[in-house]
Amino acid sequence: MKKILNICAVVSIVLLAISCNRKVEFEHSTFVTFSSVKYNVEETVGTISLPVILYNATGEDVQVSVAVDAKTAEEGTDFNIVNPSSGLLTFTGQTDTLYVDLEINAMVGEFTGAKAFSLSISSLTDGVATGNFATADVTIIDLDHPLSQFVGEWAGTLMFASNPPTPLSTVLKISIDANDPTYTQLIIEGWEAHPSYSGYAVPVTAVYDPSVSPNVRVLTGQTGWYVNDYYNFIFTGLDESGSSMTDLELAYDPEAATLTQLNMFGAYNTKGADEDLGFYSLYQPGTVFTKK
Repeated sequence: MKKILNICAVVSIVLLAISCNRKVEFEHSTFVTFSSVKYNVEETVGTISLPVILYNATGEDVQVSVAVDAKTAEEGTDFNIVNPSSGLLTFTGQTDTLYVDLEINAMVGEFTGAKAFSLSISSLTDGVATGNFATADVTIIDLDHPLSQFVGEWAGTLMFASNPPTPLSTVLKISIDANDPTYTQLIIEGWEAHPSYSGYAVPVTAVYDPSVSPNVRVLTGQTGWYVNDYYNFIFTGLDESGSSMTDLELAYDPEAATLTQLNMFGAYNTKGADEDLGFYSLYQPGTVFTKK
């Protein structure tokens, strides 16, 4: 059984009772909450468990109701609630974590699109509040998606456009945008904005629509690579002249399972003094990424 544990910090806003010349007192110091508000799972994941956490347990029994909103998914077809079958979770003693166990039913070989549902919890015990993460949204990713062949890790060696060229081993992680109704959008992680700012890679959006282009196109102008008071690097490809911004294009070879970088790309600084505006960290074309 897989435990889905999200490292997100769980913040709960409790009610404050404030009156004149009195100290602030907490009305509820004990509360229940999910550990996250969003879960994306593949359709073949099997059984998953969503943690429900009781903070500041007093040792008294606490009952929590669990309700489901099926949305685009269908309970009994796309998923089943294994536990709690009664719709109630009961914390006893010093127990501070229980799980909502879900069985995800795979529709292998049938493209149904992403399926979504949500679970909501509510405390039924006096003196125990329901925290901010009272609803968890679950999206079932359909592996029969038209873009599923791109999902995974792709390894290649980028070459900086320096003299002499400097190699940089790179692994791109490609996933599907589960909320894209056109089934053409990919999310690519792993490209750094600038070699001096390692760790400032953010996901970029790419489009693969064979009716428009045979290539995967990484859209230019995406922001957030590295931002402070002086720099704001945006993602961009460049044309053959190396001076005009355009989409980065990757040629896809399904038989070889490769993506070949067709044009130069890098970062463009949109902030700072005029002499600091311009292109940074440019990569030469020609890198071949192979699916691992």
